[in-house]
Parts: sequence; structure tokens; C-alpha cells
Amino acid sequence: MEDQLKHLKALVSSLPSSVPSASEDGHIATVFNNIPKSEDPDDQWPVFNHQMDVLFGEDLHENGHLLNVKRGPFGMDMVIHEHTNPKTKLTLTIPALKRRTSAVEEEDEDTDLDYAPPK
Repeated sequence: MEDQLKHLKALVSSLPSSVPSASEDGHIATVFNNIPKSEDPDDQWPVFNHQMDVLFGEDLHENGHLLNVKRGPFGMDMVIHEHTNPKTKLTLTIPALKRRTSAVEEEDEDTDLDYAPPK
């Protein structure tokens, strides 16, 4: 996760000025201010995943562009900050990930999905 965040920081720092700036009441700020965070490691991944789906899900593309990629402190800087700030940082642990993966595997046994989490 750390490497992906470093890569994202590099990409965000090179966003062209043609990318619009996000506002304090924009979609990114609204998502992070309204989707409750959890200190329980078992709940952190689902919350993070939900936030990213709401911001960057498949239905949020237009002409190959992600609609919610915005510059500034209430844009992609906020996305990075929310996941690197010690107070809000995703602290998913390996045991928690294993418990979450096991739960997904059990749920998948009851569905037609062919998804197998990485081991």
C-alpha cells in the first residue's frame, strides 16, 4: 500500500493545470467527511474500498477520464492525506486482512463468483 501511495503522490504532483481544482464542498471532501472511519482493523479495508468506489468506481468515468480527479487540498491531495495521516491512516494488519479474506471466501461459496483472493 505504501508504494502505491508514493506513486499516487508523484502522479498527483504532476497533474496539469487543466485539471480542475476541487472545492471544499466538492465530492471528494463530501465522501471523506460523510463516510465514517473505523479504528477496528477489520472494518478499515471495507471503508477504504467503499470510499474509493464512491469516488472512482466504473460508473464515474467519462471519455476515459475519472470524473473525480481534481487538484488541490480538497482534491487528490485529500485522498492521499486521508490515507497517510496518522489519525486517519489505513492501518490494515495482516491478521485482519486474513480474517477479511476468509470471510470473503465463505461468502463466495454461496455465490456464482469465481473470485479467489490472492494467497
